[in-house]
Amino acid sequence: MKSALLTILIFSNLLSAQNNVFDEKQFFIDLKNSYYNLNDTGLENFTALVTSLKMEKFAKEVWNTEEVFPIQLIWFKPNRLYLAQQGTPTITENKYKDYQELVEGIKQQVKGILIDFERFYITGIFESIKSDYQISIQDEFVWINFNAGAENLDVPVKYTMGKNGLCLQIEIYYPNENKKMLLIPKFKIIKTKWICNGWQVQTLIDEEPVSGFVLDIRYDQYQSIWIPTQIMINVQKADDPGITYYDVIKFKNYMFNQPIELQEGTNSNH
Repeated sequence: MKSALLTILIFSNLLSAQNNVFDEKQFFIDLKNSYYNLNDTGLENFTALVTSLKMEKFAKEVWNTEEVFPIQLIWFKPNRLYLAQQGTPTITENKYKDYQELVEGIKQQVKGILIDFERFYITGIFESIKSDYQISIQDEFVWINFNAGAENLDVPVKYTMGKNGLCLQIEIYYPNENKKMLLIPKFKIIKTKWICNGWQVQTLIDEEPVSGFVLDIRYDQYQSIWIPTQIMINVQKADDPGITYYDVIKFKNYMFNQPIELQEGTNSNH
């Protein structure tokens, strides 16, 4: 009787161990299907007007209105993004330089977040992983390593993920500069999907922190599609300890699936 019981216990433990075997194929299926991505919505393109909190303050002073949106953002599926400057409102010559500096600031801020915005929201984490990845598993964590550099450029990337496919951290290393970037994304659940509502970035050179920022995204739902309406940015630099730079990028007047086409020779701001 004891022998039979021992056999049952051993068999039960073997079944339990088999159930805990990591299923790589299922992991990537879950990874592909568990996130809210713009490319999965059926949209082919959109346009939106863009401004910033700093631009609103400037517009209030110069034109007595905050409703000045100097940039148009244009997106084409799957990942082509363009920034087009709108016509300049009537402005005095001595204020025009300040206006243009604010416009360029908006462009640089948007360009600075586009790569991660694509990874976390537009095309999705699954699409950002190169086909020659290497994977390792320990306890409840999964590590995915690949080279994101073009041609012969070495840019090692490491994703730290839960076994449920949730992205916990991304580490990007640039050997030529001895620079490392750490990204920690945040997600919330919309129905059955995770949608990225921000991330934290820290930049290190020679393992010493030099800058970092925290980014938060606010979404609204339009025609059953979740699109960003505000991106809040808090920046800190090592050479300005205790000082935080804050701005908000704002989007409005979204228009979906417009009859617009790219002209030959048009360059993406992506």
